Amino acid sequence: MTMSADQFLRFWDLNECTVSFKFHCKHPSDDGLTAVAFTTDNNTLLTGDTSGQLKMWDITDVDLADQTTEHKFIERYFIIAHRGTINTINIVEEFKSAIFFITASNDNNINLHRLDDGVFIG
Repeated sequence: MTMSADQFLRFWDLNECTVSFKFHCKHPSDDGLTAVAFTTDNNTLLTGDTSGQLKMWDITDVDLADQTTEHKFIERYFIIAHRGTINTINIVEEFKSAIFFITASNDNNINLHRLDDGVFIG
């Protein structure tokens, strides 16, 4: 998988060395994608950009072998997570009956959010 300035995530078939699926993340046009994370069940995708914005995508019904399933990427929320570029996103699986994610940014902050709704924890 690679990210590019045109805001497409490209999923690669490593056996064929070809792009198997391309998805446009629809972040604001001036912002490049800088970070991504998947839940371990591969049903949720998080994308972060250069302006500190983050999107959560439900990808439960996406079939990466079928280019026509791009419309099945369902945006669940869009939040302003930071005031600078999001450098990394890490998902913390099942902690006290909830799932969280951690983001780190050029704004010198590390933030914790609840995965279900993006609510800032600390």
